Amino acid sequence: MQNRICIVSFTTYLVFLIIYSLFFQKMNDMVQHNLFTSILIGLFCASTSFCGAAIGFFEAIITFLLFSLSVLHKYSSLSTALIAELPILVKFSFMGIVIGAIVSTTKKGGSLFVWSYITQLLGDLFAHITDLVLKPEFYLLTLLPYRSIEYLMYSLSSMFIFYLFLIFEELLKKRKKE
Repeated sequence: MQNRICIVSFTTYLVFLIIYSLFFQKMNDMVQHNLFTSILIGLFCASTSFCGAAIGFFEAIITFLLFSLSVLHKYSSLSTALIAELPILVKFSFMGIVIGAIVSTTKKGGSLFVWSYITQLLGDLFAHITDLVLKPEFYLLTLLPYRSIEYLMYSLSSMFIFYLFLIFEELLKKRKKE
């Protein structure tokens, strides 16, 4: 049963990631952008919590490549786009490995909420270490508090989607018993 819910959550994440990367450039409204991003990160964290750290890292690589391809028109070459989008790889791989290692063993939504929030903050610090070193007061006093509110929203989304997958898993178990 665990493999089935992992496959469903992983497939759902991949389908939404493809949709998100196709429409990423067309999202001009901030509410629409935050809504789609919270769903994307929620699906990422939830599927990583079901599938483990290896799948989380694999999802991070796929996310990085699709994001790089979706913004390719802004850059002169693919390598430039890959370098520009490298913080996404750092942040998502950190999130995938930590959430996959810790939350996949507990299967509790509350711990997913906490670890999702912590890994988003730490992953953002790791991904933007040069900004932190060059302008620490701007980063710590302006960007981090602003992004903390977004990370709270993304963590709530991940917990909500996690519980939706748990309900789906319970429905599959009931169906199998009948």
